[in-house]
Amino acid sequence: AAPAPRPAAAPAPAAPAAPAAGGGLFFPLDQLQEKPFPEGVDPATREVYLSDADFQAAFGISKEKYASTPPWKRELLKKKLKLF
Repeated sequence: AAPAPRPAAAPAPAAPAAPAAGGGLFFPLDQLQEKPFPEGVDPATREVYLSDADFQAAFGISKEKYASTPPWKRELLKKKLKLF
């Protein structure tokens, strides 16, 4: 007999969503630019909810390059895209 289905475990309330590791929780840029933001999106890090392709198209750089960019420059990029 098949095992009984287990209820899905809820993430810890203090833990931020992990889009890349959490099975690809991605949204189009336009949904991340205007309130209300999609459910589960951390407003402070909306850029992480873009797919790799959408991120590259919007920012003009990869997520890896963005991560190594100085914080002040990331802030300018986010402001330009209305993600700040």
